[in-house]
Amino acid sequence: QAARPIYEQLLAEARAADDMQIVPRAISAIAESASEDGRHGEALALLEEAYRIDREYGDPSEVIHDLIYFARSTALAGRAELTAKLLGAAAAKQDELGIVVPDWVVKLRESAESPAREQIGDEVYEVAWRAGGRLSPEQAVELTLHEVGQDA
Repeated sequence: QAARPIYEQLLAEARAADDMQIVPRAISAIAESASEDGRHGEALALLEEAYRIDREYGDPSEVIHDLIYFARSTALAGRAELTAKLLGAAAAKQDELGIVVPDWVVKLRESAESPAREQIGDEVYEVAWRAGGRLSPEQAVELTLHEVGQDA
């Protein structure tokens, strides 16, 4: 919470400098704060903006991070099966790119995965995760916006 004004200032400065690597990172941090406060609709709108920027300007690996941020938000919203699908889509994209994600991304992923597994159990989680692995990042984001957008 205390960091949100800092990220908002960073976002303003990054936008002014047209720094399209920093803009989506700042947006994602602001979205995480909104999601932690239970403002899931706001978080999803912000994450969608970050995702669109990363698709257009970013390193393809940033799309993985975006999917995991979406998963963290859906986990906080109590949408465990959707969380598993998003994490499955992120894992599939990671496999496709053949990359290893940084430790902070692993921790973010775990912070989404653990509550989702607790909520629905390992078996249901794994089925949803595999289903998510068959989704493109775009399909996973659209599914999320549709499902959670109806509840927001």
